Amino acid sequence: MMAPELADSLVLGLGASLIMDGWALLRQYTTRTPMLDYGWIARWVAGLPSGRMSVVPGQGAPLSKIERSLGWMLHYAIGAAYAGVFLSLAGPLWLESPSVWPALAFGAVTSLAPFLILQPALGRGVFASRTPAPRAARVQTLLTHLVFGAGLYGTALGLLALRS
Repeated sequence: MMAPELADSLVLGLGASLIMDGWALLRQYTTRTPMLDYGWIARWVAGLPSGRMSVVPGQGAPLSKIERSLGWMLHYAIGAAYAGVFLSLAGPLWLESPSVWPALAFGAVTSLAPFLILQPALGRGVFASRTPAPRAARVQTLLTHLVFGAGLYGTALGLLALRS
């Protein structure tokens, strides 16, 4: 990936992730549904080299400040990586004339990662099957990732306006 494409991926991914986090904060405020503590992702990733494939939030030692910080960094790095994949698929012309539907479709597809990887790794089962309300958890995951897709689009519009 060339330097301009890398910079675009970083900006799009960070912007979309910030928008997604804004959505999660709004949801937390209005519905009292807590945000995912990204420290659990850091603890899970740290255990992978030793063969630990899952971590159950609330079990074991409390999360450290370092785990929480690393978790947030991972969250934004994943957002930037997703944006890079999206730009590779959508092509460089998408940034010149962004359209919402490819971004929303990509956001929907990215929900497969939590459904098939993260939720099972955090003891919540495939497609949130081990949560108290699986259907609600699935809807919230999909909505959150659609907001990420909308964030890709909104950030791209912002970049376009800055470049004009």
